[in-house]
Amino acid sequence: AGTKSGTDVTAKVGAAEEGNGKKARTGPVKFYVGTDQCDLWEVTATSVRILIAGSGSALNDVAWNPTVPHVCATIGEDGWVKLWNAEKRAQFAVRDLSAGVS
Repeated sequence: AGTKSGTDVTAKVGAAEEGNGKKARTGPVKFYVGTDQCDLWEVTATSVRILIAGSGSALNDVAWNPTVPHVCATIGEDGWVKLWNAEKRAQFAVRDLSAGVS
């Protein structure tokens, strides 16, 4: 179960490990959804918004930078990998991998 915190929902993560002496972590519960229009949506318990409006083919995957939380990489069905600054909603690098990696 979570508790409301502003516009985000805070949930307990790792509660099963508390008995082992490990500290439980809390954080906002957010989900990211890609669309067939290459948009990336951010979904919380209280809001839904387009985080990155893209163009091109269906969005197959997204990976978030673990040390720079507002930076992510997306890959579309067309094989294009794009790096994004989600805070600025801006793409800053792109590479076509549809022919494979050499």
